[in-house]
Amino acid sequence: MLGIRNRSFYKVAVLCSFLLCVFVVFKIEPKQDLKTLFMRPFQYVEAYLRNVKDEGNVNGQWTGKQAKVTDEENAPALHNKFKEEEHVKRSNNIRIFNITSNAIAYLNKCKRTSLRIPDGSNTPICIYEPKEDIFVSASILKTGWWEKGNVEKVWNLMKPVNDMQFLDIGCNIGAFAIAIAKLGRRVTAVDANIVNLKMLAASLRLGGLEKDVTLIWNGVSNETKYVYLRQARVNVGATMILKATEQHPEDRENTVITVRLDDMLSLFEPKPFFIKMDIEIHEAIALQGAVAFFKEFDVRYVLIEWMHFKNKSNGGQFILDFFIQRSFNPFVPWSQQGLEFKDAYTTWPGDVLWIRSN
Repeated sequence: MLGIRNRSFYKVAVLCSFLLCVFVVFKIEPKQDLKTLFMRPFQYVEAYLRNVKDEGNVNGQWTGKQAKVTDEENAPALHNKFKEEEHVKRSNNIRIFNITSNAIAYLNKCKRTSLRIPDGSNTPICIYEPKEDIFVSASILKTGWWEKGNVEKVWNLMKPVNDMQFLDIGCNIGAFAIAIAKLGRRVTAVDANIVNLKMLAASLRLGGLEKDVTLIWNGVSNETKYVYLRQARVNVGATMILKATEQHPEDRENTVITVRLDDMLSLFEPKPFFIKMDIEIHEAIALQGAVAFFKEFDVRYVLIEWMHFKNKSNGGQFILDFFIQRSFNPFVPWSQQGLEFKDAYTTWPGDVLWIRSN
């Protein structure tokens, strides 16, 4: 008898709850038809149950929610959450590198030191063993800087322009990308070397700088093609991309592919750009695939490595013509002293800062 009364009470309670929901819906949405109003309480209940079910889910994709590492000791456990997740998101051959999952996977391998920032602060950076990378990593380990004068110049030119974006083509382990991310600007860093990107992802994670940074695992060229990397023995920064003889490799997931800057147009907002380009003699070829990019976007500065272009046959003349046609003028990066075109193959420094005239 008691069980029957309990069941009857339960039915009455459910009916009252339902009628109360109907009353609330009529009050909130009086213009809806009767069928819609009748179904709305069920929809509210369904949505609530779905939200409860999904409440604990974490989407590790680069566009979704990301779990935050608050304790490095938790990294192995957190990594299990991402074990079935793609570490690279692909779209039209552009490979967006997942910062969260790659950072967590690399944390235990990170040889960490401090990178100095032009504002006087420091931030963690993962580096190679100095004997493996005698220039970039060894310099950062010893002094806290790589190309201090150039980094400071980029920082100082970007600081007054709040919406200026930084595109780092050939980012290496991120000496420039990390510094500009610390400035609070939108950063897109591109590199063909996947290990560089894993290290950079970990550095950004450790420094809490991943919010406005996108990493892209591609080479940059004038066409889409599969390539292989030729790395110097003790200089990771001297890695070069060379066209592969096989353009239909069986293992495409681990093979480097090049794209054009013109293929990336949809990734960026129509805001000013500072581009840094250091891709080991491939700069001229990359600019051949950037005609639409420079037409569509407000590119104001380009810092480009010039040391390989003392000989016109390497593409130096194409680079000169490319920037002259687009109203850019050459300067010494750290001093911003103007350069004479007649001296391009004799006395120009190893890096040149191109500034577009108004």
